[in-house]
Amino acid sequence: MNRKIKAVFFDLDGSTLEPDLSFPGSFISVVNRYQDRKWIITTGRGMWSVYDLKLHEGFDLKAPHIFDNGALICQINGVSFRKYMLNKKEKNDALAYLSTLKCVDSIYVSVFPRTGLVWPAMEKSSVEYGSLVGYEVYEDFVNAIMNFEVTKISVKCPIDINFPLSLNVVRNQNSHDILSIWSSKGNAMNTVRELLSLNAEEIAFICDDHNDLSAIKSITLAGMSIIKVGSKLPDVKADICVESVQEVALHLEDILSFK
Repeated sequence: MNRKIKAVFFDLDGSTLEPDLSFPGSFISVVNRYQDRKWIITTGRGMWSVYDLKLHEGFDLKAPHIFDNGALICQINGVSFRKYMLNKKEKNDALAYLSTLKCVDSIYVSVFPRTGLVWPAMEKSSVEYGSLVGYEVYEDFVNAIMNFEVTKISVKCPIDINFPLSLNVVRNQNSHDILSIWSSKGNAMNTVRELLSLNAEEIAFICDDHNDLSAIKSITLAGMSIIKVGSKLPDVKADICVESVQEVALHLEDILSFK
């Protein structure tokens, strides 16, 4: 690639993380060698999950990282640049549909950190329950969704469930995320691109799954370099295709070495 890449947006699970949820040493070595570039976490995970797993260590904590499949753009300490919360109608529509399902394994609600609290000192802003239908704390679950700023409702259920078209649903590896209509990795990446004054041609994106498609198909991100990991996106034409996360570093070295 005969152009300088100034920023690398990277997905975590399936793209840059090992099965044990750690980065390969080769990936960290490349990050350390190219500290003059922007390294932007771009994940479906919530911010607290990234923090608890210490996946933020070694990266710029003040950079605008992307969480919850694009619903939240913020620094690791919780200072937000942009957030897209589910509105009241979206919450009601989600709850109405979920209450009809008989095959829900679990539901996780990602709640934005409360204003004025520093991230390391705060409790996990999340609510996690088992099966929604018939669950004894269903009322508490509903109250949590309706009374807090919710970035996503993540539902573990069979992959072939057909959600209503009125809901913005993004499929992950093991779940479906219900998001604000404005939330997507594509929108979030374009916002960060503008915040950092980057052209699409100056960006590389490491991805692997369906929740990355909004970025890949974004007109405003056309021209960015795509590194695709694995075989879950067979129809996506990527600049570089690799079979495993262990191979990512070698190709990153190649594209980042261009001056």
